[in-house]
Amino acid sequence: MASRGRKFSWMRLINNSFPTLQNDSAGDVNLSPQQADALVKYQLRQPDPRHLARESFYVADIVSTELISKWVHESLVKHGIINQDPTTSGTSKRRKGSTIDLGGGASGSKRVDDNTAPRTQDDPSMTVNTSLITRNFPNQLAIISVHAQRKLVGLLFFWEEECVRWRMLEEEGAEIQSFIAARLAEDSQAQSPDLTISLDAVSMKRQLLPSKRGEATQNVGAGVGHELPAYMERSNTV
Repeated sequence: MASRGRKFSWMRLINNSFPTLQNDSAGDVNLSPQQADALVKYQLRQPDPRHLARESFYVADIVSTELISKWVHESLVKHGIINQDPTTSGTSKRRKGSTIDLGGGASGSKRVDDNTAPRTQDDPSMTVNTSLITRNFPNQLAIISVHAQRKLVGLLFFWEEECVRWRMLEEEGAEIQSFIAARLAEDSQAQSPDLTISLDAVSMKRQLLPSKRGEATQNVGAGVGHELPAYMERSNTV
C-alpha cells in the first residue's frame, strides 16, 4: 500500500523492481555492467570467445528471443560487420517456412559475400569491424527496434574493444613465453618462477569480467562510451 501523501506509481514499482531499466533510455547506448558481464561470461564458454555467438545478443539482453538473436547475427555476418566463427560456419538452420529480409530493403545496399566482404582478414583477432556500420544499418537490422539498434551499436563497439584487449593479452603472453623458452635454451634446468607468475596473471586477466577489472571499460555504464555515427545521433528522437 502506498504511503500517505504519495500516489501509487507503476513506473516507480518497475524501477524499484528492475533498477537496470532506469537508465535504459533512448539516448543511452552503453551496455550496463550486467549486460557486459553476461556477454563476456557467455563468450568465454565458446570455442573461440572472440567470435560473437548467435545467441550472444539475447544473452546480452539486446533482443528478446534467441531466434531474433540468430537473425541479427546472420545479418551482421552478411554485411561484414562481424566475422563468422569458422567452427560453426554453415551450421545455421532456419525454421521451415520462416522468411525475413536481411538485405537492407529499399536502401539499395548490396549483398556482401563471405569471400569478398571487407573484413579484417589480415588480423584474425579482430572479429568486429565497426567501420562497416553505415547509414544502411537501420534497414539492415529492421527486425529490431531503433532503441535495440542503438544498443547493438554500443555492444559492437564494446566487443571491438574486447578483441583489442584480448589481442594485447595474447601478445603479452607470447612475449613471456619467448623469454621462458630463451632461458630454457640456455639452461634446460632453468626455473622461471617470476615469468611463470606473470604468465598466470595474463591468463587470469583473460577470464576477468568487465565489472572485476581495475581499468575502465569502454562502452559500459552511463556517460562513458563511443560517439555514434551522425545518422544514428539524428535518430535519437525517433
